[in-house]
Amino acid sequence: MNSSTVIDILKLGRGLSLATIFMYLLGALFALLIGATFDAGKLILGYCIVLTGVLGGTYTNSYYDVAIDSSSAQTPVSGGTKVLVDHPELQKTIRNLIVFFFSLSILLGLVFTIIFSFPVTFFAFVVVANFIAWAYTAPPLRLVYRGFGEIITMLAVGFFMAGIGYFAIRGTIDLSFLMYSIPIMLTMFAFAFYVEIPDRDADLQGNKMTIVVRKDERFGFIIGSIALAGATICFLSFYLLHIFPESGGFLIIALYSVIPVALAIHGLRKYRVNPTTMGPAVFRSSVSILSVLMFIDAYFIFAILT
Repeated sequence: MNSSTVIDILKLGRGLSLATIFMYLLGALFALLIGATFDAGKLILGYCIVLTGVLGGTYTNSYYDVAIDSSSAQTPVSGGTKVLVDHPELQKTIRNLIVFFFSLSILLGLVFTIIFSFPVTFFAFVVVANFIAWAYTAPPLRLVYRGFGEIITMLAVGFFMAGIGYFAIRGTIDLSFLMYSIPIMLTMFAFAFYVEIPDRDADLQGNKMTIVVRKDERFGFIIGSIALAGATICFLSFYLLHIFPESGGFLIIALYSVIPVALAIHGLRKYRVNPTTMGPAVFRSSVSILSVLMFIDAYFIFAILT
């Protein structure tokens, strides 16, 4: 295997795998913020579980979305890498990587459970998370082709990625995490729409039944704006109702989360006037959403250390 082939394979692993650390830390840092004890071994091994599972899911999506990638336009947030379109000879290698990474993630989940004497529910949590990542595009379920793409993105990224981080540090999934995960899931629900909007035509040709395909791009902008506004309201509620021991910081987070809401509304208005402006609007909204997640991580680190 030459260096160019290795580079092509690594390209296929991009996407969500690049943001994995931020999503994982959303859960792990929140657990520390509300009183869990720091354990470097749990933190690192838990992240390895998430990273390998995400890589398995990313390669699975690339493998089963080849037909759609061949007709989609590449953007900074969507469109695939077209590596398998240009190099179909890599398909066998990618199939092997899919099996390897999912198996490794589940194995690491089992090792974590045994080493740290965790309840079997942790291992079950890891298995379910990997199953969802696989079933998103892989047959026979192919959930994204059956209209469940946005829901799966919300759960897989907003709940399970952060959830493994929280579970690894806290030792359980409790009511605190369930409440905290709501705005995170709403944020990722919105992100799913912004990723789908540029791919609508290719997804339509490939029979991928996303909500944007069944409705239209305008509907995606509307739902994205509503979901982001809902996340801001949740963060503000955490502050006003003093739901968590460290609720004060959620006011700052709520204020920062207004940025993607404003950009989403601005993007919707621009799209209604001129639909050709949707590319820049989608990019700005997507980047602002990711910046909120990174801001939460950064604020939690600051709050924990001070």
